[in-house]
Amino acid sequence: MILPRRRVLHDRVRDVPIGDDVLALLHGNRGDRRHRLDGGDVDLRELLDERQDGVELAPEVLHLLIGNRNARQMGDAADGLGIDGHGRPHQGGREPKDVRRIAERPFAAQLARLPGPGRTDRPRPPVAAAGGAHDIDDMNAMMDEIASSARPTFANRTPLRIGAVELAVRDLDRTLAFYRDEIGLEPIDQGADHARLGAGGAAFLTLHHRPDVRPDDRRSAGLFHTAFLMPTRADLARFLLHIWRRRTPVSGVADHLVSEAIYLDDPEGNGVEVYCDRPPDTWRREGELIVLPTDPLDLDDLAQAAGTGEFGGAPAGLRIGHVHLRVGDAAAAERFYHDILGFDVTWRTRGAAFLSSGGYHHHLAANAWSSRGAGRRDDDRAGLARVAIDAASEAYETVTRRIDEAGLARAQDGGVRDPWGTRLHFTKA
Repeated sequence: MILPRRRVLHDRVRDVPIGDDVLALLHGNRGDRRHRLDGGDVDLRELLDERQDGVELAPEVLHLLIGNRNARQMGDAADGLGIDGHGRPHQGGREPKDVRRIAERPFAAQLARLPGPGRTDRPRPPVAAAGGAHDIDDMNAMMDEIASSARPTFANRTPLRIGAVELAVRDLDRTLAFYRDEIGLEPIDQGADHARLGAGGAAFLTLHHRPDVRPDDRRSAGLFHTAFLMPTRADLARFLLHIWRRRTPVSGVADHLVSEAIYLDDPEGNGVEVYCDRPPDTWRREGELIVLPTDPLDLDDLAQAAGTGEFGGAPAGLRIGHVHLRVGDAAAAERFYHDILGFDVTWRTRGAAFLSSGGYHHHLAANAWSSRGAGRRDDDRAGLARVAIDAASEAYETVTRRIDEAGLARAQDGGVRDPWGTRLHFTKA
């Protein structure tokens, strides 16, 4: 996989030095575009294969390179497990997986076992004899999996849930192509100034063409990532193989105990997460909170879950599971989204709050990691335009009453803004 250079460079990771030989490979202008000094991409698989040149990354460095989304914050990881795909240091919960045990199987070796362009040698499970009991069991399992992939999951059946996200984009064609070809979303309709995409006939991502706005600024309030929730682990595994074959740039991967996640950026720098949930009865809880740890993601194990299926685009049951926002102050965000709107707080970490409805691990997250002190969002910048939240009938009545009691100003469409100007629109589902 190809990781953007700016995501993985750091002179030191805790007590693990990245030597000049490694930095030379990461920084060097080697005459090909994958190793440009000017901010091009680093082919990590190729880099790790260069052992014949005497270059080898320590397991701790390897883990941090493949498992972190915000390399600028690597040095803040006091426990040595780095920054996860949410951009925060590892927090307690369960004992983390043995980093060395996973990292000693070089990431290059993990990726080498995934089929690249033109390769079809992905390990496949044994096939039972035709007509046997195992054959019937396999067929039943396959039918169950197809049915599961067609249904939205728990996250989208709660009283409040994410309905849709709207983005302002400078280059509509390029951004549309990313969400269609890389993420696998289905174009629902398109005009000269917009495109709507989704899955299973449901539209949940709208791109508004605004070529004259300024690029998004990560130091300001706005979107950290939109998280697309795969209905099953097999669906996520097939997506992993899909982006590996296409050499899609990946920002990071992480195992959060409640979920397994792959992180990307769209062409305009909007964060994207593609993930699948583990069963809610396996989530670890601390009182009313749901523990969201950060472990390295075992890509070998995930890839095996793909079975014999292929990625044919987003499954019909894929929806937006959560939205992660950049805000100026995480505590103030918690006060707004919990005290006023009524979302439940599910987890807190340094500089971030996680909130949900109906017992989900989080529908909304808000962090100030790169945007601390940010004021109101500039409407003339690309990036997040609006978040639509679907509400069951009773929940809709409750949230609208809370909005009115708080005296929040309503837009013509009935929507409101959070303290940083992010547009929120509640719809009775």
